[in-house]
Amino acid sequence: DKLKNVDASKKQKVYIAGSDMYSTAGSDMFQNYLINLCGGINVSSSLSGGWVKVSPEQIIKWNPDVIILTQYSGVKVEDVLNNASLKSINAVKNKKVYLIPCKISAWDMPCPLTVLCIEWLSQKLNPEVFKDTDMVKEADAFYQKFYNTTFTKLGGSID
Repeated sequence: DKLKNVDASKKQKVYIAGSDMYSTAGSDMFQNYLINLCGGINVSSSLSGGWVKVSPEQIIKWNPDVIILTQYSGVKVEDVLNNASLKSINAVKNKKVYLIPCKISAWDMPCPLTVLCIEWLSQKLNPEVFKDTDMVKEADAFYQKFYNTTFTKLGGSID
């Protein structure tokens, strides 16, 4: 509901990395749905066929405002920020490269933890709209309720 009044022209373009930096979610992937639900625009939505391989040149052409790294990508935020071939991208220039936090299983897969990914990604893409959301508190409460421990106790942190 908070996102229904966000101006479409202010939606950020998002690139999500899958199994590696150059594998991204096409329109037929759950991650495409997540990006749209959270108020973003998936730069690779014109592609299909699951996780699709792309080149650095294609990512540069898309020029995403935000880059999201899945925890199973094996890519660290610093890897992207220090990647010379990607230095001209808005997300890199503005340091809007984020790793999806998780401590038990992937937040970007269709499972109960997706609720946390929706909150987290919505906040990353629309910080002013979600400035009152405390993601550590939200994650701790969820993990306590369903796993009898907290996200923080498991070593989780939100960047």
